[in-house]
Amino acid sequence: MSDVSQAKHQSATLAELQCFRDVAAIIEEGNCDTAHQVWTKTRYVPSYCKTIMERLRGADRWNRTLMSGKPLKLTDDGRRAYEYACRILDEHTAGPFAARREILRVGTTNRVMTAFLGPKVREFLWQHRLQQENAAKQKEKAIDVDLELRESSLDEILSELRREEIDIAIGGVSTEGAPPHLNQISIDGRLATVLIAGRNGCGDFGPNRLQEGRPVKWNELAHADICVIRSDLRGVLGHLPTPVAGYSRIVVENYASVVSVVKSGAAVGLVLDMGLPDDVLKFELDAAERPDDRELAIWTRRGETPTAIATAFIKVVTAMESNK
Repeated sequence: MSDVSQAKHQSATLAELQCFRDVAAIIEEGNCDTAHQVWTKTRYVPSYCKTIMERLRGADRWNRTLMSGKPLKLTDDGRRAYEYACRILDEHTAGPFAARREILRVGTTNRVMTAFLGPKVREFLWQHRLQQENAAKQKEKAIDVDLELRESSLDEILSELRREEIDIAIGGVSTEGAPPHLNQISIDGRLATVLIAGRNGCGDFGPNRLQEGRPVKWNELAHADICVIRSDLRGVLGHLPTPVAGYSRIVVENYASVVSVVKSGAAVGLVLDMGLPDDVLKFELDAAERPDDRELAIWTRRGETPTAIATAFIKVVTAMESNK
């Protein structure tokens, strides 16, 4: 009996087939010497993958060796099992009673995730839920969606997009232009750098200053404890004045850390003006001296049409048509 799908006891749950399909796909990519290396690349806990593989190759299931070698390869039985799992799962997805679930993988920077994307996610889910309700009324099959939001540097999320590890990427616009092989879609509006302080203020930057509406001069920043993001300090804020005696500069890695330091009252902070918390004070920088406004963009792979779910998300985030 050579075909694994005709083994005497071949039953497997859809969840087991899904796990096996994911494991087999990683083995097919190569470069893994051990099963544990394969399992750590999946979305499952390694112990779960081990349990499923042991069940499937057990005497009461397929009773076949599914993978072997170093690096690991699928055996002939393993490849037939892989094809079998793909066929069953595809038929289930397309079946008349099967609910469809898609995972939209979004890569973004901490600054965008923390200060901008939250309300957009809420709006997208609200719109998607309305579409599901309308589909139910029309007795059509609804598509459920999960979001996987990954945070990293701009360079890394664009690399992940090129490697097809994520579906879309969101971050600041590169000064070097759109990366090759990627489409860049501008997000509506430009963002200015502003100074923020805690609710009670910090030094000369308090509620009275805010009421007076006096913009902040650039050289004033030498006379303040100030918190900045490291990547900004290497870029648009590279000409920030050196603190005078008695004042300090606090360099952090992301937007959330700036806000945390500012809320503690330890320092003021320089951030992009997007989605600022209500419990911080915001001071405009003098127009003649402030850094240039910056843009956000969303990227997709060139030559590849985004899925319907990805397109809907892009429209919410950009507030414009996604084919521009």
